[in-house]
Amino acid sequence: MPRRRLFAVLAGAACIIGSPWAGAQTDPSNFLTVIDIPPAIAPASVGSSTQLNLRGGWLGDYFDAGASFRSNTDIEVNIYGGAVGDYFDAYSGSTINVLGGAVGRFFDAESGSRVNLLGGVVDIGFEAQAGTKVTLAGGHVARNFDAAVGSGVVLVGDDFRINGVPVVWNGGVGSEQPIDLPIEYGAVLSGTLADGAPIALSAKLGDNIAAGVLKLRRATLPPVGFASPNSFGIRDGQTLNTSSTLRPNFNAGHGSRLNVLSGGVASKDLEAFGAEVNVMGGRIEGGFVAFFSEVNLSSGRIDSLSALYNTTINVTGGELDLGFLGSLQHNSQLSMSGGQLQGRVGVESGSSAHLSGGVYESVSLFGGSAQLSGGRQTGRLTAGAGSTITMIGGEFRIDGKPVPGLDTPGATATVQVPFGSSISGVYSDGAPFAFYSSSAYGLDALDGAAITLERTSLPPVGDPDIVVNRSTRVTGLRDGQTLTLTGAGRLADYFVAGAGSTVKIESGTVGREFRAAGANVSIAGGTIGVRMQVMDGATVTMSGGEATYGLAVMNGSTLNQSGGVAEELWAFEGSTVNLYATQFSLDGIDLSAAATPYAPYEITQRNVPLEGTLADGTQFSHILASFYNNEATAVHPNATLTVTLFLPGDYDRSGEVDQLDYLAWRAAYGQAVAAPGAGADGNFDGVVDAADYTVWRDRLGDAFATPTQALAVPEPVSATLLLVGVLAASSPRPQ
Repeated sequence: MPRRRLFAVLAGAACIIGSPWAGAQTDPSNFLTVIDIPPAIAPASVGSSTQLNLRGGWLGDYFDAGASFRSNTDIEVNIYGGAVGDYFDAYSGSTINVLGGAVGRFFDAESGSRVNLLGGVVDIGFEAQAGTKVTLAGGHVARNFDAAVGSGVVLVGDDFRINGVPVVWNGGVGSEQPIDLPIEYGAVLSGTLADGAPIALSAKLGDNIAAGVLKLRRATLPPVGFASPNSFGIRDGQTLNTSSTLRPNFNAGHGSRLNVLSGGVASKDLEAFGAEVNVMGGRIEGGFVAFFSEVNLSSGRIDSLSALYNTTINVTGGELDLGFLGSLQHNSQLSMSGGQLQGRVGVESGSSAHLSGGVYESVSLFGGSAQLSGGRQTGRLTAGAGSTITMIGGEFRIDGKPVPGLDTPGATATVQVPFGSSISGVYSDGAPFAFYSSSAYGLDALDGAAITLERTSLPPVGDPDIVVNRSTRVTGLRDGQTLTLTGAGRLADYFVAGAGSTVKIESGTVGREFRAAGANVSIAGGTIGVRMQVMDGATVTMSGGEATYGLAVMNGSTLNQSGGVAEELWAFEGSTVNLYATQFSLDGIDLSAAATPYAPYEITQRNVPLEGTLADGTQFSHILASFYNNEATAVHPNATLTVTLFLPGDYDRSGEVDQLDYLAWRAAYGQAVAAPGAGADGNFDGVVDAADYTVWRDRLGDAFATPTQALAVPEPVSATLLLVGVLAASSPRPQ
């Protein structure tokens, strides 16, 4: 740009923003040294009586306008285009005029300097020290804008608001008035600068403006023009439909509307204040913060979002990733009926989440409220003191017992779920749910919340018999339903088997945090994901398979294990764990000889090793820690733990597997037993069938090491009967 044109631009700027700019030197003849870039090569610093005009190219990192601890005079840096690197320092006696281009991170304006921002972009970390004067009339300043005590900052523009409430001017155009952000953390000052660019300052954006340093100067705003994705933002009356990429730090100001369509991308650190943002196939990248705005997601993706000051979020489709720190603050609200919510949503006091559909992960209430009526949760539910939860549905149970007073639709009940208790039921959309309050194990924590249960009509129960031999969309079971997992079948993470349901796991894979709430579960094979939870009086019978990291048995529930692998076993207070073994030792002492076969031997000791061989031949080893401290196994002192010496195939309980056991199997074939493992139920599936014949056949001839301990010695049988048994051994079905 010719020098005369630059001088004219600066003179025009002085007319717009007033005296702070008018005091800046702009005539090159007033300087001993003038550096124009290009064509000049950029220096690392400039000294007194120097004017530097950057129209293109690059000023490197750590550029100094003046020098520290020196008397600098008449230094002027005019940035019209190009780029300035990080850590630009403006020292006493310097004036920095930014009309265009881009200034990097951590621009530091030292005492005695002056900074005038009319255009361009200043990246994060601008800092005005005491004794610095800053005029902000245009362009864009990114987050982490700091103004120390003793500095002076003037915002030039109009339509300024504090927390969405318009600032009342004391005069007309050109008038100034001091203003401070409210003391509460996160208050936001928003408005439109003199060039029409929207702006917002808030501690929630990392800004830190000391009391007594900020003034507003009223200016006439330019007419509302065409909304461009290349602009710094949009303002009242503008609607931007974008299928392209917006520049970083884009601002959607009060009264504007931003529609991010398919192919559209809102780059990092989008800010919306008093705006409507609609994501309809496009994407909003990380760092999205919304103040008193409306955000609607129907398709596409939002990478992260913090909602503040009466912001409403409506999710009907697409993906919303809140990350670990996503939050609803200052009376904001999330309403979700579809789509997918990833990460943790934190709901602070005064804010609320209404979840009726879709898939959502962790929900943490910090004094806020949640209404749960449907959808599927794939994470923890935690609630601190002062939080409230409303659950809408039916079949509510606490610790496996139905909640009274909820017999008719519309009835309500207020309950507490203390530490160590569980709550389960069915939401109004038919989805079963189950939560156990015990944060010490990385589980849910509801003991700080007041919970209201509201009864409503439920949809009919689905297919009563479900066979899964591949991936399935089934994510839960209700009373009367049975699911068999076989072949290469897979159940999703956070599958819920509700009260009265049955799950038979023959093979395949079960995802993480499978929850059995009042259900009957048999595990003969397959792999169970981390943190399987057995609650609400559920019974799990495990004769095979593998449960990885954390099989948790809660209050009132039972685990019967005769085989398979449970890598880490957590037995909570009030739970029961029954192991069926052919040999076991406690703290290195073999107790097999002391135990009576088929009679439970209760283990009351804690903090000692328990080792042995399960009925199926699988070795087990547990350190019976009395509380959870990252040990592989934890067994509460008030949990019941038994080991029963058990010889598979010994159906008459004689202490050895022989032909008489075949006769016992044949006589009971097809019958259900009183409890898994009883009678001729050799594989613990509750029914005497062909699989139990296989157990007998494979163990024929086995005996306890000390058979005299057997509970009963049968009468001799005739040779004819024995011959019949031998001849029948070739067939798994009695004739």
